Amino acid sequence: MRLRVSEIIEHCPTIKTFCLEPLEEYKKYFAGQYLTVHTGEEGDVLRPYSLSSSPTNSGSYEISVKLIEGGLGSTWMHTQVKVGDELLCDEPEGKFTLQQAALTSVFVAGGIGVTPVLSMLKYALSIKDTRKLLFFYASRHLEDLVFHQELLDLAAAHPNLIYVPIISGDQDPEWQGQRGRVNKELLEDTGVIFKRAEFYTCGPDAMMKNLEELALANKVSKSNFHKELFLVAAPVNSGFSGKVNINYKGVDYEYTKEQSLLDFLHSQKVRVRHSCKSGICGSCEVQLKEGEVRHVNEDFFTDEELAEGRRLACCSFPVTDVVVDKHN
Repeated sequence: MRLRVSEIIEHCPTIKTFCLEPLEEYKKYFAGQYLTVHTGEEGDVLRPYSLSSSPTNSGSYEISVKLIEGGLGSTWMHTQVKVGDELLCDEPEGKFTLQQAALTSVFVAGGIGVTPVLSMLKYALSIKDTRKLLFFYASRHLEDLVFHQELLDLAAAHPNLIYVPIISGDQDPEWQGQRGRVNKELLEDTGVIFKRAEFYTCGPDAMMKNLEELALANKVSKSNFHKELFLVAAPVNSGFSGKVNINYKGVDYEYTKEQSLLDFLHSQKVRVRHSCKSGICGSCEVQLKEGEVRHVNEDFFTDEELAEGRRLACCSFPVTDVVVDKHN
């Protein structure tokens, strides 16, 4: 998709929202999905950025980008992109989306992980969804709660939204709100009944892991716990030594060094579509037809999808001869 930058909103020195208008056919999306932006002067650095706008805001998109020190994509977005520029983006995608069944939805976000949650909240409120919405927005410092006022305004206008901002750091002495971390006591005091709620979380890995353990320990089913990963931990070296054959799209390659399928194919000058290289975006999905790989992201696919042979090339480490093809 070709998109034009219509406005840039600077929330703080490290976070900007880019308002984008399609120059071609508008592609619909679901709340919580992301756009993969072709960044860099050559457009060869692909980066997924969550949409922070609501799908009901038909005809345009908004992505909010945090400047990461040393980050090629975010640095280019912050320093080079101007109003009026054109961006090349892939169509919206992603599995972290708002479900329709629950009576109560609990959202927990940290830092820039607020962006897909903001999209979900805006969407639910715009369609007059009557479910109870509880949002716990955590950050170390008050200045990092970049959408704080917007969320206060949304909560004031919609009685079914309860917004709980949380500061974990010991600075900001003027802060009179909640301090610390999201725990069982805070959730229950705010009205969360675990077995009747579904959870959505996006943010630092430790925060999401702790929340997942808490939710599952309190009878929340795995199907009612949804998380958006920022980064998948690197696999532990298994001491692989030997030789296996990789057949990709009908061509054989000799695999002798333990590395991800994606990195290996790139070392063989084979182009495989990819973006984050960390098991988040799903753009490097392949079809495993024969053989076995060690797939280090256990959460991206369901058991049924894994049984169908769906894998992420960036998270797949061959352990036997394999036959792999591009996923349709």
